Amino acid sequence: MFDEGAENRALKTLWADQPSEKEMVAIASGTSFNPTSLLLPTRSYYHFSDSLTTPPCSEGVSWFVLRTPVEASKAQTERFAARYPMNARPT
Repeated sequence: MFDEGAENRALKTLWADQPSEKEMVAIASGTSFNPTSLLLPTRSYYHFSDSLTTPPCSEGVSWFVLRTPVEASKAQTERFAARYPMNARPT
């Protein structure tokens, strides 16, 4: 979950090596990515128990949601949406 805003440098780095096909997995030699680079220095969060947001919508999921949203640019979210058009459970 990202709020639309400034370009996210961590996503820019990550998506520069994104495969051309969504089923394809390729990691360039010497490539590394630290997932904590997506987070802000302030990492306070909300915690609650609920269910998955996609089928099978399983119960008993622990959610940790950052209090301060991480931003991604409109172009970055559009690139993700083009690759993965169905990113939620059906209404």
